[in-house]
Amino acid sequence: MIKELRNLPFIVAINPSMLDIHERCVRFFRHFEQFDKEIKDINTEKQFLKLVCDMLEMNRDLLALLCDGFRDSRRYTKNEDFIKYHLNRILSARLGVRLLCEHHIALNKQSYQNNSLNDQTTSNQSEVKNKSDVFSSDEVLSQGSGSISDENCVGIIHKKFSPKRLIETSGRLVTRICMDKYSVAPKLKIDGHTNAQFPYIPLPLEYILPELLKNAFRATCEHHRGSSLLPDVSVTIAMNDKDCIFRIRDRGGGIPHSLNNKIFDYHFTTAGDESSKSQNDTSKDDNSFFSSMGKYNDVYNNMAVGMICEASSSRGLAVMHGYGFGLPTSKAYAEYLGGSLTFQSMQGIGSDFYLRLALLDTEPEMVRI
Repeated sequence: MIKELRNLPFIVAINPSMLDIHERCVRFFRHFEQFDKEIKDINTEKQFLKLVCDMLEMNRDLLALLCDGFRDSRRYTKNEDFIKYHLNRILSARLGVRLLCEHHIALNKQSYQNNSLNDQTTSNQSEVKNKSDVFSSDEVLSQGSGSISDENCVGIIHKKFSPKRLIETSGRLVTRICMDKYSVAPKLKIDGHTNAQFPYIPLPLEYILPELLKNAFRATCEHHRGSSLLPDVSVTIAMNDKDCIFRIRDRGGGIPHSLNNKIFDYHFTTAGDESSKSQNDTSKDDNSFFSSMGKYNDVYNNMAVGMICEASSSRGLAVMHGYGFGLPTSKAYAEYLGGSLTFQSMQGIGSDFYLRLALLDTEPEMVRI
């Protein structure tokens, strides 16, 4: 990440937000470089785990800072391909660091839970108590998915990941956000290989799928404004021996031909002035945002969407639309994991977005973690 930041043009790199990110990365690089102890006991592991948790905390608002930094310096960089190239590389590096940190913490928590169940004797009780101290801080306990204690999980890898279950959870979150915005929401229909299960890392998908569903729900509500009956948003799951494909289909009027080449551009949004005003209001008043998030907490907290989304929640990634980072970031994450995000639009009818995921057990060389 330090290397990518230093490759930016000077006028972009000296932006206060970008400088903040750079200094954080340098500081933590030095911390990790100085940690040259071999981990042989629980105390050393506790020190290292604290360092990893601090790294996660550093990542918490990094996406929001990137948004601000590139937005503020856009007038100096008119080449959209240049912006996408650098942002994709920085976001991919950030995601890789985040996944490694989450995986380390999850493995430690699972190890602790297993050991605490096995250690029944009095002689081992003090050791278990010492281990519990490692995981007593909010920084650790608040990270990762609430399902990491599941016997089907190895770290952040779920051995029997169910796409249908994640789509349903994402749908409940997006439905509540949509109801808050429009007072109405389309129904979510799931078909295809709904019983599919395969080993995968759910965390990035818990950012991507809500973003795709938000776009579909918004387009449907706005295209059928005033209608008493909204057409469904459908998600089709297709499994084969190479990959898993999601098709998110809406009847939201489609994307105008003139915008087809822009929807994956950073900071581009089809939302109008109202959303821009909402975006500015949100970024100015974080407290009002967090108050409103209380409505979604029961769904939001049950997902590990916080792994990526929570880092930028104060910038509106948990609101309906308007910031212009959802689709390009989702595409960057999908490609980082060896997949792709494409779309087909029928202007006047609706749009189909296709999210392809390379399976971990068939294309391991495609997933750069």
